[in-house]
Amino acid sequence: MSCSLTGQTPFTCEGQVWIIEEDNALTQMSVRNTIVTATVKNDIGVEIAAMGFNKVDRMLYGMNPVTRDLYQIDANGNVQLI
Repeated sequence: MSCSLTGQTPFTCEGQVWIIEEDNALTQMSVRNTIVTATVKNDIGVEIAAMGFNKVDRMLYGMNPVTRDLYQIDANGNVQLI
């Protein structure tokens, strides 16, 4: 019997910034000669009010403002309750 597990995909941190839009879209912003934005995922499925990057595991972590649940967010915008 064999099985495979998929883990979350870490971010490659190269000076970009990630934000959660009002519609719960995860957006990446980069500043080069201009500001470049790219939507990572249109709706991550949860409301996030505060978010930070963990350089050890290269994941984003965000908190729901109402429930205070903590979520881990990967580079594909997949969300996991911690």
